Amino acid sequence: MLIFNYGHKISSVAHVDKIVSCEIPDENKYPYLYYVIFKHNMHSSCRDLNQKNACMEANKCCKNKYPKDYCNTTIFGDNSYPLYKHRDNGISIKVRGQMLDNRWVVPYNPYLSAKFDCHINVEVCSSIKTVKNLYKYVYKEHNRINFSVDANEREKEIDEISAYQSVRWISPPEPMWRIFSFNLAEIYLTVYSLQLYIENHHQV
Repeated sequence: MLIFNYGHKISSVAHVDKIVSCEIPDENKYPYLYYVIFKHNMHSSCRDLNQKNACMEANKCCKNKYPKDYCNTTIFGDNSYPLYKHRDNGISIKVRGQMLDNRWVVPYNPYLSAKFDCHINVEVCSSIKTVKNLYKYVYKEHNRINFSVDANEREKEIDEISAYQSVRWISPPEPMWRIFSFNLAEIYLTVYSLQLYIENHHQV
């Protein structure tokens, strides 16, 4: 996750289009990028093309909502990720025996994809709800689990008090964030120190 400084925050459709692309590159202009996107960032054919694909839910719809609808321009969603530009420009590519167009492209950054030659899904998070969803995992209480260790495999009555331990589970990003002393917030409340005096008592 990259957090931009105030002067570089993504605030317009033009900024989004400079960072994220959801279209098949021109094979003649960018042959290497074309190959990388074909190899790593085309969603597998599903729905009517392949109802047995892993992304299908109850053989009815794709959990990732592919194929996307055609969209001539990028649109900021209502408290969601932007609706990226998926133009119907006639460009398609054959993936696993099926011809797929821009509606099947997973959002990517051209520079990162060409640099690392791997699947990198790039999304823009700029609305209140999406940002809140990202940060709530840093601030909320630690996850807790119950577990028991029993060498005897025979069924027996479980004594929950003696058999279970209450433990903390911390994911790797959290200690890393705290070890490097990264800020948890950039907004601080203004606190004033007020002198309080009660008659015939010490000053507080």
